[in-house]
Amino acid sequence: MGDAMDYEFDFFEGKDGQTYVNIKHRNGQTLYTSEGYTTKQAAVDTLENFLRAVRFVNATSTEIVARYSATSTEVQS
Repeated sequence: MGDAMDYEFDFFEGKDGQTYVNIKHRNGQTLYTSEGYTTKQAAVDTLENFLRAVRFVNATSTEIVARYSATSTEVQS
């Protein structure tokens, strides 16, 4: 999949009130958009499990939540 620094994780709230996550390449291309999650923590947990499953990085909830706090809260169209 590439180096962990090649990707960013954009958490956002959809019009339905659910939390979604986009996995984006550093070039801006969205590679994946998740299903909706009823809580932010459920989205974080799923992303953390995904990252571990693909041996991407040793991501922790703290690292992912820190990135969540720094991202915009776009509304899904």
